[in-house]
Amino acid sequence: MLRGSWRPPDAARLVAFSPGLAWVAVLGAEGHVELLDPFAGDTRSLRLDHPALALALADDGATLAAVDAQRRVHIVPLAAAAEARVLPVDCGELIRQRVGPAPVTERVSIAPHDVVLAAGTDAVLVSERIVDDEEEYYGGGWITSHARTTLVHWRTGAGRVLRTDDASNAITYTVRDAERSADHPVAAAFSSDGLRLGILLRTGRLVLYDREGGPLASIAEPALRAFEFLPGDTGLVTASGARVVTRDLAGRPRREFSATHDLTALACSPCGSRIACLDIVGGITVLDAVRGGPMEVIPPALAGSPRSIAWLEERLRIRCADDTLLELRAGEDRSSTTTS
Repeated sequence: MLRGSWRPPDAARLVAFSPGLAWVAVLGAEGHVELLDPFAGDTRSLRLDHPALALALADDGATLAAVDAQRRVHIVPLAAAAEARVLPVDCGELIRQRVGPAPVTERVSIAPHDVVLAAGTDAVLVSERIVDDEEEYYGGGWITSHARTTLVHWRTGAGRVLRTDDASNAITYTVRDAERSADHPVAAAFSSDGLRLGILLRTGRLVLYDREGGPLASIAEPALRAFEFLPGDTGLVTASGARVVTRDLAGRPRREFSATHDLTALACSPCGSRIACLDIVGGITVLDAVRGGPMEVIPPALAGSPRSIAWLEERLRIRCADDTLLELRAGEDRSSTTTS
């Protein structure tokens, strides 16, 4: 049952959601940022003194990150904005391109997983990637790339490099994937208590760390596309194709489920008994993690072209492609969309 929906204002320049879709940050004119839980009526405001290319929020709504055009990460604790500081690392992807004698062009982009803040702590995960694509005027050339992911404690500035990789390959003029790029994160998340974090790499390997960046486990599976920590720091769940697996914190499998389509995102209910699965066609299946099998299916028409999903208490939140946020009460009578 749809409980409510929220749409960003037309004048919004940037919209960002916390990892669990608990909070939204909206950047308006002249650096004004409004932070809100659209369904609880809680709103906070602040003003940035620099232009922002991207925003990020912690799920407790206590900390905001803003990335500027130089890829610097500005951290603003909302209870003490005067304590704002800049992290000693760069963020996001910088692509430099040149063909023959032409000047170099640069493009910067910031993905949501490039800067992730942990709720309740000062930990923040920052990833950067630099790609130099230089093509000779008469053909040929090289693509070189560098990727790095760092765990930073923003109050002290102390950081630990978790992942780094470099690659250099001749331009092939064939399949782009043949031009191997540095292995880099495509998803990243903290556990709800901030004690653990996970990084899913482009090559399909999931690496788990403790709160200080010490390695805990590594999971490598074909087509691994999504993961989520289970509530209470009891384990995690992964999605590889249409295969859903619950695991302990060492990565060892516990139970396995099957979805109808390949999956792109997962969300666990706070009690741990249900797993919402977003598939490649835009539908959401709610699995019974205790007895097995689907409890409910939310078709694409109702899910609203979702990009991400999260569970807050008994409410399932869906971020749509146009940044509309939907809130549904999962498990209620939905006879037209429920399967046994």
